Amino acid sequence: YALSQRALYRDGRARFVYFAALLLLGIGMAWNNSLAVAEAFTRRGNTFRRTPKFRVEQDADAWESKEYALAFSWEAVGELGLGVYALAGVVIAWQQKFFWALPYLLLYAAGFFYTGLLSIAHSLPAFKSQVAGRRSQASSPL
Repeated sequence: YALSQRALYRDGRARFVYFAALLLLGIGMAWNNSLAVAEAFTRRGNTFRRTPKFRVEQDADAWESKEYALAFSWEAVGELGLGVYALAGVVIAWQQKFFWALPYLLLYAAGFFYTGLLSIAHSLPAFKSQVAGRRSQASSPL
């Protein structure tokens, strides 16, 4: 990553600050990718839901004014669970004095928490609009 940024851009070193987020995202996607592989082996169909769809169909459309809403997925709970599991590994490694493992376990914990919380944050707009729709249906007279 560092070499590619340095070769492509004059400010390649300044762009290296994004490496931490890239690393966390790559680690955190392990659960989602593992589920996709398992579904492929079992021939269960699944759609890729993480790509934002903003319905930009004409020149006048702009994606900046549209909100990214992703339906809630239980995969986010799995990602958060793996984050807790990695934190438990941190505690055990500390107690057993396996200090060499701490950086790796902390990276895994941070990565899984990052993607899990990001998935939940992206599902909040859809959840809020769903709740608002239920409230309007409940308050409207029959």
